[in-house]
Amino acid sequence: MADLYRAGASELHLLKKEIEVQGEVLGDEKIERRAEIDQLKLELDALKKAIDRFRPGFLQSYRQIYDEEKKSHNPETDWKSHEK
Repeated sequence: MADLYRAGASELHLLKKEIEVQGEVLGDEKIERRAEIDQLKLELDALKKAIDRFRPGFLQSYRQIYDEEKKSHNPETDWKSHEK
């Protein structure tokens, strides 16, 4: 009976360690994704400003179109049509 208890405790210890490792990996991946998102935001801002230099008024039009799309966007249905 004691051997059975030790085997169960050993398995629980291994599972606990695995969960801890997976948590660390997920935490690292979350940090990496945030850094990638920040990089994309920076690139998008630079692109919008560059376009505005060559096409004055672009930023104003962009903001207007963005606001219109934001009001009409339904994430439940809009993205599903693009998944195919």
